[in-house]
Amino acid sequence: MRQRHKRILTFTGFGFIIGLLGLALMMQVWTHQRQVEDAAVARSLSVAKEISASRTESELARQHAKS
Repeated sequence: MRQRHKRILTFTGFGFIIGLLGLALMMQVWTHQRQVEDAAVARSLSVAKEISASRTESELARQHAKS
């Protein structure tokens, strides 16, 4: 009876440790995913700024050519 009780506690301990490891791994993946998304947003913003700047330049050139 005592051996069986000990075994249940051991399995519970292992389950707890495995659960903590799984949680830590999930948090790592989630953090990495956020960093990737943030980088993608920053890239798309810089591309949008470049497009806006070139559009403004072409508008100015067109207006300058008219006058």
